[in-house]
Amino acid sequence: MKKFTAKSGFGRAPDDDLLIEAQAPIEGGGFRPVIFRRSRIDYLFGFNDEISGLTLDDGVTIPVAMPLAKLKQKVFQPDEDTDSGLDLMAVTGDVVNKVERIRLSRQFNPAAEMQEAKEEKPLDIVAHVHAQKADRQFKRVRFSEKIISFYEPHVDRPEKEIWVQLKDGHTAGGFTGFYMPLSLSNFLWYLDSARKEGRASLDLSEATRPKTSTEFKLD
Repeated sequence: MKKFTAKSGFGRAPDDDLLIEAQAPIEGGGFRPVIFRRSRIDYLFGFNDEISGLTLDDGVTIPVAMPLAKLKQKVFQPDEDTDSGLDLMAVTGDVVNKVERIRLSRQFNPAAEMQEAKEEKPLDIVAHVHAQKADRQFKRVRFSEKIISFYEPHVDRPEKEIWVQLKDGHTAGGFTGFYMPLSLSNFLWYLDSARKEGRASLDLSEATRPKTSTEFKLD
């Protein structure tokens, strides 16, 4: 089995860390979407001429429906038009479901059987947010990561803000959803760093603080 380590120097500079979207296997069968930074990759490997895979630093292994050489090129020598993002959703998940039965075998992933599953606890997040697309009246709120339904870039300010939608029946500061003044890549970086450090909470108060006091909502 061919193996390619992420530490061999092909990647971009740390301040231009590629954002990767894929579908990762979950315990009991099936897949779930995940988004992670290229720096999280421990190594790439080839299973056969059609299937390769990547293993993250926490032991999660993601099978990919493409040869190892092509996966290596996409991850470590991406095209200029990737815009710091690599979408592997179409070549992961059900498309490689046929290899699900071997994804935990030593033949497919030598490290898998030696990895202990890590319990990932939801973070308690504090941030300044605003509820309306056009308003800039911020309010400091506290909420649990487990009540987030989804988050996505702001339609008009994708490089500056994200929309966070909470699950049905949940609110934060009276909001069922809100805008947070962070780009998606920065928000994911903060989440990833907090998880790596084993923290129970993530205080984004300073990172999301309005530049002027008049932007605060007082109620």
